[in-house]
Amino acid sequence: MRHRKIVILMIMSLCLLGCQSIKNTPKTETIRYTENQKSRLATVIFQEFASKNGLLSTNLTNRKNEYLAESMGLLMLYFIQTNDKTNYMKSFQAVKQSLILPNHLISWEIKEGKRSDTNALIDDLRLIKALDLGARKWGNKEVKQLLSKTIDANKAYTMYEDYFVDFGSEQSENRAKEITLSYATPSYYKRMKLTPEILEKNVEVIQNAPQDANGLYAKKFDIQTKTYQFDDTVHMIDQLLTARNVQEIKSTSKFHQLLKEKMKKDGKLYGQYNRKTLQPVVRYESPAVYSYAIFYSQTVKDKTLEKAINKRMNQLKNHHKNTQYYGSYIAKNGETHIFDNLLPLLTKGGWVR
Repeated sequence: MRHRKIVILMIMSLCLLGCQSIKNTPKTETIRYTENQKSRLATVIFQEFASKNGLLSTNLTNRKNEYLAESMGLLMLYFIQTNDKTNYMKSFQAVKQSLILPNHLISWEIKEGKRSDTNALIDDLRLIKALDLGARKWGNKEVKQLLSKTIDANKAYTMYEDYFVDFGSEQSENRAKEITLSYATPSYYKRMKLTPEILEKNVEVIQNAPQDANGLYAKKFDIQTKTYQFDDTVHMIDQLLTARNVQEIKSTSKFHQLLKEKMKKDGKLYGQYNRKTLQPVVRYESPAVYSYAIFYSQTVKDKTLEKAINKRMNQLKNHHKNTQYYGSYIAKNGETHIFDNLLPLLTKGGWVR
């Protein structure tokens, strides 16, 4: 009898573990995008990155079975940009069945078949934008419902002391206590149905973002101490996104001048720089960096800079017509990142407002 009880307890324990695993592992239906794209780059993305769950692989080598919410936000914006309702709804279903957490925050990553139970503010805000634009454009009731639930969830769980923070939690003590400035986008905040006082409080974080002597921006704002933090090494994607955020409110002329000087002197932009010396600390160039630089150039209406950056980005593209990856930013050995392909895709139509 005692042996039987032990067996039953073991079975119950296994069931509980299994239920927890099932909770974090989304059940998915097969989703396939229509590949009759005018863009060769879009065709390659669907052929090489799109998985049967409708999500996009992070890369084609060691992260082929990892999926990021950020990729789906960008993909949905592309479908809005190209007026592609059919594929937009497919991408919407992929997000809904694989990335939405029980509390209606958006899981930032699926890895090893398991969905993270944590969100990232920037991913949620970008997807909220894509849902909002899609709902306005096509009036789909299901899209509107998810939009409303995701907005409410972020206001409930991804704010600390009335500030948006990097990631959320249902428990206030487990939320981030800081906001990365590249996340703090005023136009995104305006979609969140905030009170005027809370909206102003959050916009002031980016409005007051300090710059160093070279024109580079702080990385984060600490909500508890109300102070800004600089990193010794700056990532250009962070800097470009922060500059675009600031530009929504006021001039970014000092950063603009720095960007022009770097392109004029080097003819290229590197992925990371030493903040004090302005020397590159990596040798790689990234189409994602160039894409955000193009979006920034469009924001400040500098067509000369935009043309120079676009020319350099185009030189990184695969121009070999008889190869599998022709028209993309995938190396011969398959090395790439999904962002280095999605973001250049979006530059062709300008950033979606």
